[in-house]
Amino acid sequence: MGGLVFVFPRNRALDEVLQEVVRDRTKLIGQSILPFVEEQTQMVEWDEEDHEQGKTSAHVMGTEPRIAGRPGSKTHRYEPIPHKEQELIKEDEMLKARQLGTLAGVVNLNDLVMKRFNAGVNKDWITVEAEIWQALLGHLVVNENGVRVDETFPVQEFTPTTPYDDLENATPLADWNACKLLFRNTGASMQGAKEYMNSKTLNRIIENRNTDDLRGFNDGLRAVTFDVDGLNKINKARGYPEIVEYDEGWEDEDAQFNLFIPDGKSVIVGKRTLGQNAGDYVLTPSLHRQKNGLPAPGFFAFVTINGQGNSSGSTSVSLDQLGAASNPKVGVIHGVYGGPRIKFPRSIIKRNLF
Repeated sequence: MGGLVFVFPRNRALDEVLQEVVRDRTKLIGQSILPFVEEQTQMVEWDEEDHEQGKTSAHVMGTEPRIAGRPGSKTHRYEPIPHKEQELIKEDEMLKARQLGTLAGVVNLNDLVMKRFNAGVNKDWITVEAEIWQALLGHLVVNENGVRVDETFPVQEFTPTTPYDDLENATPLADWNACKLLFRNTGASMQGAKEYMNSKTLNRIIENRNTDDLRGFNDGLRAVTFDVDGLNKINKARGYPEIVEYDEGWEDEDAQFNLFIPDGKSVIVGKRTLGQNAGDYVLTPSLHRQKNGLPAPGFFAFVTINGQGNSSGSTSVSLDQLGAASNPKVGVIHGVYGGPRIKFPRSIIKRNLF
């Protein structure tokens, strides 16, 4: 292969980096509530596991035991959501890379490829996080590029009598008491639970002026100064959830910022007595990842040249090859297949606060 050569990372190297990459995912709280699991299945399927009913029957010895049914359980299923997109390194970017100089006739595209790789993987994390919060809020809807999913998650729901933007009359303490009761017979409790909301929603609670409720809560003769730490001290003492302020989201193509948790909404995730997660985000197989010669689940990323695959594992392309296309380009394909599941929906309470 003579002449100028353009080099880029191996697909295998990209995959190895992808499995270890850490976008500051500590900020993406949803992925700790519904963590990733990998399954060799072409269906996102699960049973509700918090609807068992009845108690064990009395039994006449010497006879066959009564066969118990599962009258409260329900199975959910939908096809995995295929997320896939391409980040392009276009002709002008490659020519600019050439201006930076070459070593022995080689233009290194590694930095350009990794920049597009990082941008793509970040979008994958954001997409998954958005779907997780839709599920936690009770309704996942995807209607994009011919992909349609419309799944209802039967989480519990609570709407206070007085909305929280009525600062004089809203009753946050009384409402938390009411939510406590919703966890009866669910395997979860308010003690040790967490409640997630954005800053605007949190401010409506902190600014509450109802002296018969939250504003009347005092420490001896001294009124409590309200901030999230002070509020959580009250909540811990009364067995209410720890408040977690969460303002993450994404910017759409119209440059509009969208919060994962909208204004006026909150999500209480109860603490399950056996320590289980309320659900998960299942990763399903794609043809873009392989393990032991078989399609494998997980996030994927790989490089294409002029829209053509790179099955040989090549790490370079000659100027002749690259320039043979009418629109020379190097693509970084990235994505993930799967979707969220909630196995214990009654362990979650969606609150409509204003």
